[in-house]
Amino acid sequence: MFLALSRGVGVKTQSSQAAEYLFNVINFLAQDFHRKWTFGFFFQSFVANGTVVLFMPILFNLSYLNASMQFDLGQLFTSIQAAINICAIPIKFITMQLYMKNLHRINEMLNILDSRCKHPEEFNKLRHCAITGNRIYVGAIIVYFSYSISTCMGFMLTGQAAYNIYIPGINWRNSLLEFVIQGLIEFASMNLICLHQTVYDSYSGIYLYIIRIHIQILNERVRRLGSNLKNDEKQSYEELIQSILDHKLILRLVTAISPMISLTIFVQFAITAAMLATTMINISFFSNVVGRIASIFYIILVFAQSSLCCYQATCLVSDADELPVSIFHCQWVQQGYRFRKMIIYFMVNTQKPIIFTAGKLFPVNMASVLSIAKCSFSFYALLKEMDFGGQDKD
Repeated sequence: MFLALSRGVGVKTQSSQAAEYLFNVINFLAQDFHRKWTFGFFFQSFVANGTVVLFMPILFNLSYLNASMQFDLGQLFTSIQAAINICAIPIKFITMQLYMKNLHRINEMLNILDSRCKHPEEFNKLRHCAITGNRIYVGAIIVYFSYSISTCMGFMLTGQAAYNIYIPGINWRNSLLEFVIQGLIEFASMNLICLHQTVYDSYSGIYLYIIRIHIQILNERVRRLGSNLKNDEKQSYEELIQSILDHKLILRLVTAISPMISLTIFVQFAITAAMLATTMINISFFSNVVGRIASIFYIILVFAQSSLCCYQATCLVSDADELPVSIFHCQWVQQGYRFRKMIIYFMVNTQKPIIFTAGKLFPVNMASVLSIAKCSFSFYALLKEMDFGGQDKD
């Protein structure tokens, strides 16, 4: 698809295609419960979702109760840093199901906005949007699977189970066969978990990016208002009205995606500080070389989970702030009274800021990500000052 879109040959580009890979994985995981239910779909959904949403959080916690004394500290912290993330998956999954209809509605509204594009520059932006959206998702897959592969394979090469997950009837310390079975189950389970996380953590960044593109297209369209000398006053006024309707539709897109972002990012913010602090403690005090490498990949993953959405939200707000300036720079001076009166109304409404919040408490922007990182580092610095883990080293 990348090659065809980049050439722009034989492909009718829609901005909703930016989420094509995302929806391919959603369908693979059988998470779109608004589809027609069949036995095959039910079985696929039970295996793909039940394993991650129900069984894995339980098995991780049972492993601490069943074999807490058999963990070495490096292995324990590696397991805990993953368990914190895994225990948040059920909330993200439920949020995704509650608002899955919103994603389908958003795709329908995007098709309406796409149909408004007439200029070659606008078609180029749509094509670039489709390519970049899917690249964002591929990038998320690379980051997540780099962590799972490096952790599971690294620990297996050193003769240890990466997470020591409790699996009934299997004790990986008893024999080589049980060790291999344990390692393969953990590897497959963690890859499936990472596939889930790519959906929950990248959909917001992809859709915010798509909305950004449509805001940029609207900015350029507004700047051209009144500049076509072939149009009479009535035609220029109709173009202005259509631009106002496009802006209202973009605001509807924001309204549709905001509740999903609010819940998932709030959960992510709540656990990020704990995950970063736990990982830095593990790197500094307890982990071996393999554990340090896995933990570094995990830190990259944790930042990717919230940074993608927060970065796109920050850029979207910046793009939206340029709209009143674009309105001011259109050719409104030469237009009639009705056009100039409506342009004032348009400008006033575009000056209302677009704000995304996490749980209606924290702003979704890069400043929040940096604040969480500072909080985690402060906690880590405090523990280091107290010589946390010093006795273990001795």
